[in-house]
Amino acid sequence: MSQSIQPDVEPRTLRAITQTFSVLPDIGRAKGADDLYLVVSQSGKEYLVDTRDWACECPDARHRDVRCKHQRRVALHTGELDVDELEEQLATTADDLESSAAELEQQAQELAETAVELHDAIERLEEVA
Repeated sequence: MSQSIQPDVEPRTLRAITQTFSVLPDIGRAKGADDLYLVVSQSGKEYLVDTRDWACECPDARHRDVRCKHQRRVALHTGELDVDELEEQLATTADDLESSAAELEQQAQELAETAVELHDAIERLEEVA
């Protein structure tokens, strides 16, 4: 009966959307380079993203074989990540999670009722014993 409920949208994509970033295409170390973007995170840290090979100098991108939130934010900025498609995916995921939450609430209610029945059965057994 146990089930894992995971959102369809990758967590790094959610962070790329929900956290505050500044994507600066022609400032600082990205100045004059068409494929470089300086991404300033809400903590104030700066990371250089290279869209030629989708590299980022943040620890997440360097140590894992996935696109980090900075790369994903640049992909949103440049249009490589389709906002309409992402919005549709987020809406579907939200609907799925709401449906799953309702199902889990129903299962929790059924389990609570079963627990009460079991406690009643224990009390009756103790009376007989």
